Amino acid sequence: MTALGTWLDARRPAVPNGLKEWLAVDDDLLLSVAGLAELGIVALDRAEVSRRLDRHAAFQLLAADAFLTYACEAAVDEPDVASGLHLILDRCAAAWR
Repeated sequence: MTALGTWLDARRPAVPNGLKEWLAVDDDLLLSVAGLAELGIVALDRAEVSRRLDRHAAFQLLAADAFLTYACEAAVDEPDVASGLHLILDRCAAAWR
């Protein structure tokens, strides 16, 4: 399996410099649809918790968007695309009930 940080670094176009620090992940995380979805959920929760209309909240929202988009892209690369996309939706729905 691919390390998530390596996968993110290989994305083209590259992550913009201003956003890159917000997408930093532990070196031991492995690429997975579930893992990317979880990172997106955590980033969105951080934006909500801050309740600030500032740069910090904006970058948290951008990070959430990026991670959830990457989760969808990773799902498309799986043999069972629908299963991966349902996993993302189920995780998001469970997080915000």
